[in-house]
Amino acid sequence: MATSADDTERTLPRRRRVGASAGPRVAPDGRPPDGDGRAARRGTPPPAEDGTPHMRPLMRADDRPGETARRAAPPRSGITGRPFAYEHVPLH
Repeated sequence: MATSADDTERTLPRRRRVGASAGPRVAPDGRPPDGDGRAARRGTPPPAEDGTPHMRPLMRADDRPGETARRAAPPRSGITGRPFAYEHVPLH
């Protein structure tokens, strides 16, 4: 959207079902969306963001006992206070 007198950019809130921004159909950047383009894009995944290629190495599964996936922080403790590395379900 346009910038104001104090050089701050104004944007519309994401969830516009209530309040002053509820009526007009406007894209988050302030442009009115085209109906044909939106219907054509329905069912297609959103475009990948710039950071996606950098995240791919982190998104691997890790099924070793006592390990967590790299993208997730390990829990403080395991289930029912047992150590995190406790083998609740045998993986044989």
